[in-house]
Amino acid sequence: MIDVWFKVDGLEADLLEVPDGAVIAQFRNAVKSHLGKELQEIAARELKVSFITANSDRLDPGKPVPDATSFESPLIVVSPLLLREPKQAKISLDFSILKPPLEIRPPPSPDLPRFVCPEGWKSEVEFTIQNQLDARDFELCESHRVEPLAVCRCSRGGKTRALYEMANNINITYGNKAVAVIFVSFNDYSPLDQRDQENPLEALLLRIAFAAFKDIQYKPGTTKEQFEAFRKSYHVTTSDVLYWLGQSPALLIVDELNNLSTIAGRNSDKAAEIANFIKQYFLAPAGRYFVFSSHILSTLESLGVYMEFKTSSERNVLLQELPLVDDLSSARTLNKHFRGAREAIYYGLMPGLIHDRSEKSPKSVNVKWSAIMTEVNKKSPVERQATFFKILKSLLDGDVGRIPTELHAFLDATGSVPGSERVRWSPHHLEFVLSRLILDDLNDDKLANSMASLCKKVLESKESSGDGWEGLFVLFLLARCITKSWEEPILSGFDGLFASNEQPVVLFDSPFLVGFKFYDQCECWADLKKEIVPGEAPAISIYYPTHAKFKAYDVILVISENKVVKRIIGYQLKEGSNDATQHVEPEFHQSFALKGVSPSGSRCKNNWTIPNDQEIDKFFGVSGAHWTPKQWKKLLATVSVPQKE
Repeated sequence: MIDVWFKVDGLEADLLEVPDGAVIAQFRNAVKSHLGKELQEIAARELKVSFITANSDRLDPGKPVPDATSFESPLIVVSPLLLREPKQAKISLDFSILKPPLEIRPPPSPDLPRFVCPEGWKSEVEFTIQNQLDARDFELCESHRVEPLAVCRCSRGGKTRALYEMANNINITYGNKAVAVIFVSFNDYSPLDQRDQENPLEALLLRIAFAAFKDIQYKPGTTKEQFEAFRKSYHVTTSDVLYWLGQSPALLIVDELNNLSTIAGRNSDKAAEIANFIKQYFLAPAGRYFVFSSHILSTLESLGVYMEFKTSSERNVLLQELPLVDDLSSARTLNKHFRGAREAIYYGLMPGLIHDRSEKSPKSVNVKWSAIMTEVNKKSPVERQATFFKILKSLLDGDVGRIPTELHAFLDATGSVPGSERVRWSPHHLEFVLSRLILDDLNDDKLANSMASLCKKVLESKESSGDGWEGLFVLFLLARCITKSWEEPILSGFDGLFASNEQPVVLFDSPFLVGFKFYDQCECWADLKKEIVPGEAPAISIYYPTHAKFKAYDVILVISENKVVKRIIGYQLKEGSNDATQHVEPEFHQSFALKGVSPSGSRCKNNWTIPNDQEIDKFFGVSGAHWTPKQWKKLLATVSVPQKE
């Protein structure tokens, strides 16, 4: 241990023992612990300490505190309270600067695009909020607990825009009384900092009071400056907020609740404290209600657990599905450069992404997304390989539990009934993640990058060329083979075909010998067959011939082991409703014709198996069923919008 003298303004100098090799952060915590209540009495903020030796050498804050014997005289650590706050202490809240609850107005959000939603969405939300607002908790009966409402979607997906719409245009009352709408942001003009993370309830109380500030001006830059000045001036307590609120009916709306890191963890007293405040004053009493947004679906469960922290049970949280663009005229109002139905599909039909991403807005979240992938790529090779597998599995089944929390920022959430929640990928998000995920296995890395390119085909291939439909099918065929997620009849299980217990490797456009022709010169199965030389290990090879006039088939799947081809399956993709026009290959075990406009019932014609609409949707899974030509054509039917060739 090292004896270190320190001095804090307003207190006598004191001696503290610091572990050998301690860094400044540890010293700061030790000082706080040592002073205890005394430090609180001088309105302690986060201490920023300066280490100065007797000979005036300033120490690097990132380096260990050296032994005092290293210097000519004992080490003196001086902290002149270099605080983030001004030197004067905060004062108690002055209620004269606040509007009464019923007079406050939510932010108007003039810089956001027109709100787009299907018919009936607003009335559905209104109905839910009104019912919950009229209810009250019965503490002893779990089935009579008021359930908060959440909206959950990826970054730039339209969460904040939807909350603004609720806040400004909701038509609710309590009895004959108006309802105060309190809009709080944990992002935008009042982002969280470390002080807020350490005291989440104080962070919420401060922002509730700021929402009522008489002089608030909702202007870019101005609001944030006003908030910082408000924070520096006033200390807001629970009693302050309750006194100000009185008996007024109220709807509390919190944007980006997931930004509170304590909510994501378990066994946090601080998280339980804020959750209990919300439960006690905005859920339990009739005439109060709570709505929040998050881009992490797990926030819903965490909040529900913390609200019943003492009862060891859990409160359900309702998930309100956010609106999707359901017609092309709405999409065009969001983006004047809009290119058509497949662009809407590529961006997951999400209004915020259609507006932001295809406009190449300066608000682009590429930097934020890249930072997420940087963190994912710091994991071990085994963890990254597992992440790749889980992403593909979730693409099919929508199970959010499979996906690392940091990747939730790329997902849309669906399922309004507690326990039925599922997540969906958009081609845009999947492409971004797969293209930046680093995989040490060369074959896995090739597969991930190939699948990212196939996502892009949805956006970039020419209309009616069939390339977008083919690329989409190959993407999901690869996903199902990699995850061994067989789906009858389009992809039967192959496990019984292999003699060894070794798991088959999935290959894309390989093996290919290049003995007679290059890949892009192969015009039929006979050409391709000559170049396929199976290996010893069990393999599932998927070939997507690039020749524009490749005969009969668009995709061919080959099962091999011990240098022998064991099964061949061919697929032909038709974007419309046309039948296959060419004969099947006699040596193929199965031949499928998948139509963008598929029949209501399965059938066979000229030895081609034609899956029905339901079978195709099941094959493409929770996410992919929303990407198919059926969805493109559904959008195209809404309005005539020129399609970019």
